[in-house]
Amino acid sequence: MAGDLIVGFAGFPAHTHGEILAELFGCAAEEAIARFVTEIVEGRQIIAVWRVSGKPRNIWLPVYEGNSLADVLDDLSRFGEPDETVEFRFWDGTKVDPPAA
Repeated sequence: MAGDLIVGFAGFPAHTHGEILAELFGCAAEEAIARFVTEIVEGRQIIAVWRVSGKPRNIWLPVYEGNSLADVLDDLSRFGEPDETVEFRFWDGTKVDPPAA
């Protein structure tokens, strides 16, 4: 769609749209995307990295999608294959340990 602003991690399928972020932040799409990116790079959002056989397959922000870290791990344990893993990190690479089940 012309004029649709999309933001995600280059090379991976997960993404969001400026209009969705604008509704969440209560501002224009351009400003919402800027705020969203700032939250990520300043380490205020947890990034999930899904790997299959050690290779990254998707990168996303579970909390923005309405999932807790425990939800992500539960889905992986129920539906994932043995070679699938997920890790949580901040933008600077700091590892985030999920809550104990």
